[in-house]
Amino acid sequence: MKIAFIIHLFPRLYNTYILNEIVELIRQGHDVSIFSIGRPSERIIHEDVKSYNLIEKTFYFDDFIVKDYSNESEFDRFISFFDDKIHSFKLRIPLVCD
Repeated sequence: MKIAFIIHLFPRLYNTYILNEIVELIRQGHDVSIFSIGRPSERIIHEDVKSYNLIEKTFYFDDFIVKDYSNESEFDRFISFFDDKIHSFKLRIPLVCD
């Protein structure tokens, strides 16, 4: 099952409850994506974030802000990334928000 977590800031050391939930779902074989609204300023990363390559599963919203809609390549990058994700949401992916 595909599961999306929308989190205010990820990864953060104090997010251990959410981190434990994510790790357990991955252990159970689920495909987890993490959407972080912002970027944490902490330099220390929990060991599970490293062990489960969670940074590779994390998408930051500011990476996909289209600043210039007249720039086709920027707009296409935005659409191509979110098109698959939006389709997944339409399929009623369980969604977890902090």
